[in-house]
Amino acid sequence: SNEIDPEQLKDERFKPTDFYNMVVFEMLEGNEDKLYQNYVFDITPMTDDRPYYSTYLKFDKLWSYLGQPLKIIEEWGFLLILGIFVQSLLFAALIIIIPIMGSFRELFSNKRQTFKVILYFSCLGLGYMLMEIFLIQRLVFFLSDPIFSTSIVLTSMLVISGLGSIASRFIAKTRTRVVHIAVLAIILTSLFYLFGLSPLLQQLQGAPLLVKAAISILIVAPAAFFMGMPFPNGLVALDKARPRLLPWAWGMNGAFSVTGSVLARLISIPFGFSFVILVTIGTYLFAGVLYRANERA
Repeated sequence: SNEIDPEQLKDERFKPTDFYNMVVFEMLEGNEDKLYQNYVFDITPMTDDRPYYSTYLKFDKLWSYLGQPLKIIEEWGFLLILGIFVQSLLFAALIIIIPIMGSFRELFSNKRQTFKVILYFSCLGLGYMLMEIFLIQRLVFFLSDPIFSTSIVLTSMLVISGLGSIASRFIAKTRTRVVHIAVLAIILTSLFYLFGLSPLLQQLQGAPLLVKAAISILIVAPAAFFMGMPFPNGLVALDKARPRLLPWAWGMNGAFSVTGSVLARLISIPFGFSFVILVTIGTYLFAGVLYRANERA
């Protein structure tokens, strides 16, 4: 049989070299997919989409790892990311709970819309950070330095998002239409990032650094421009309908921005950065559906 027998692994006579030979045999037989699936650690090959050459833990076996932490000392970094993610969720929960104390009835007089407002601004914070992390990762190899990638993406996104916020009043007559146009543009841009960005960067890889920096800003620009529109339009609508919810909206947006930075890494380790952009699309699509809650709150 070509299958790895778990009982054989328990045999005291079983040596590391035997295990190595058996794994090589499985791969030569074309059974690598089955080997990757059944192996206790994640040994799938590293790709540009999953650039983690030293991450071996599997989500579905997480509890078995936690039962013997001293045997996975080299993988504690992944567990640390998971712990930071849980901390960020607890922090977000505090942002939700603290404003409720002493004013539950007032804040939830229109319960359904209040929850939608919370979700709307949470989605914007989460989606913005997921997009930011995705672009930083995609441009690292293109710019040959993570410092260049991080600084260009962060700076250009903040500046261009501000320009998008200013320009949003000229996009359409109603805020609802502005947000829906922005969400559609973000989704279309994200699809380009998913399917067209890597081939484009490969064609331009030989350009001088300054040219590549300018190209990077142009790549970031369309997403950042339209991502600057849903947040301020939501705040304006909420200010007219339920101004008491404004501090809450700011807090939720900030809290889930922190969560998004950790979640992007947590998602990309097992599923890759392509999945991160898919989550970003879903997040902004959901925010577009929820926008009207700010006007009805």
